[in-house]
Amino acid sequence: MKILTLILMTLAASLFAREKLTLEQAVAEALKNNYDIKIARGNAELAENNLDKGISGFLPSLDLSGNAALSKSEQTSNSPFSFGNSTTRSWSGQVSLSWTLFDGFQMFTNKERYEELEKLGLSQKRTAVENVIVAVISSYLNLMTQERLLDVAENTLEISAERLRKEEIRNNLGGSSSAGLLNAKVFYNNDKTAKLNQELNVEIARKNLNILLGREPDSPVSAESEIGLMKLKYDEDEILRAALENNSQIVSAARNLKLSELNTGLKQSLYMPRLMLNGSYGYSDRTVSSDSPRFTGDVTTQSADGSIGLTLSYNLFNGLSDKTDIQAAKIDEKIKILQLEKIRSDIAGEVREKYITFKKRVEFVKLEEENLDAARLNMELQKERYENGSAGSLDYRDAQVSYAAAQNRLITSKYQARISLLEIEKLIGEIAIE
Repeated sequence: MKILTLILMTLAASLFAREKLTLEQAVAEALKNNYDIKIARGNAELAENNLDKGISGFLPSLDLSGNAALSKSEQTSNSPFSFGNSTTRSWSGQVSLSWTLFDGFQMFTNKERYEELEKLGLSQKRTAVENVIVAVISSYLNLMTQERLLDVAENTLEISAERLRKEEIRNNLGGSSSAGLLNAKVFYNNDKTAKLNQELNVEIARKNLNILLGREPDSPVSAESEIGLMKLKYDEDEILRAALENNSQIVSAARNLKLSELNTGLKQSLYMPRLMLNGSYGYSDRTVSSDSPRFTGDVTTQSADGSIGLTLSYNLFNGLSDKTDIQAAKIDEKIKILQLEKIRSDIAGEVREKYITFKKRVEFVKLEEENLDAARLNMELQKERYENGSAGSLDYRDAQVSYAAAQNRLITSKYQARISLLEIEKLIGEIAIE
C-alpha cells in the first residue's frame, strides 16, 4: 500500500507540473510553429512573388552595353603607307530596346496563368493548413480521451486496492478463504497492468501532439478534462452543397483545370504571328596615336548611330511540334476535367458517409450514457452487498469491470462523435485556418 501511495503521489505531482493546454491554444500554437504550415505558407508566398512574371510580358526590355579597349601595334616596314608604332584607344556604348507588341495573346494568357497559380498556391496552403489543424484537433482530442481513460484505470485500481485490503483483513480474521484473497490479488495486478498500459497510451498521445505543435516530444502538456459535443448546424443537403462549393480539394482541382485550359491557349497562340518593336542607340569614340611621320597628330573618330524598326515573324512549319504540343495540352485538359469530376463524386460520397456516421455516433453516446448510469447503480449495489456479506468478491468484481467498461465506452464514443463532426467541418471548408 505504501508503494501504491507513493506511485499515486508521484503521478499526481507530475500531472500538476504539466501545462494545461486548451484546444484553442493548441490550434494557435500549431498555426505558428508547425513545419508543414510554414512550408505551405512559403509556397504560397513564392506563387504570389511569381505574379510579377505575368506582368513582365507587357513591358519592354531595355539593355545597356559598353566597351572600352586599348591596343598597341609595332610595325617595321619599308612601305610608305606604314603606320609605324601606334596606339589605339576606343570606347563605345549602346542602348537597345525590344518590345513585344503582339505574340498571339500569349502575354495576356500568361498574366492570367500566373494569377491562377497564385490562387492555386493559396488553395494548396489552405489544404495543408486544414490537414494540420485537423491532425492537431484529432491528436488533442485523443490525448484528452487517453487521459480520461487513465482516470478510469486509476479509479478501477483504487477500488481493487481497497477490495484487496479488505480481503487481507478478512483472511487474517478467518472470515475469508485464501481463494478470495488470491482472486483479489490477481484482479489488483491486472488493473495495475491496465493502468501502466494506459499511462503508455497517454505518453504516446502527448508525444504526437507535441510534434504537431512544433515542440519537443517530451514537453509536459495536458488536455482539458471534457470532450464537448457540438451540434451539427446543417442537414445533409446543405452539407453537400457547401462541400461542393468550399471543399479545398475541389477548389484546387478547379484551379488545376483552369491552368490546363490556359496552357492549351498558350500552345494555340504559337499559330499566331509575332510583332516586335526594336530600337537602339549607340555612341563610339576612337583615337589612334602613331609615331609615323605621315601623322601630324592623333586621329579621332566619333560616331553616333540610332535605329528603330518593326519585326514580324511567323512560323510556317516546325516539324509538327506545335500540333503535338496542342494535342498534349488538350489531353491534359480532359484529364483535369475527369480528376475534378472524380473528386466531386468522392466528396459527395464522403458527405453521405460522414453525415450518417455522425448521427449514429451521437446515438451511441446517448446509449452509453444510459449504460453508464445503469452500471454505476449496479456497482454501488454490489459494493453494498459485498460489504454486508450478501455478495461474493467475484460479483463485486464483475460489477466493477462492467462499470469501468461503460466509462471507457462513453469516453471513446464521445471522442468518435467529435472526430466525425470535425471531418464534416473539413469537408465543407469550415476549419478556421488563420
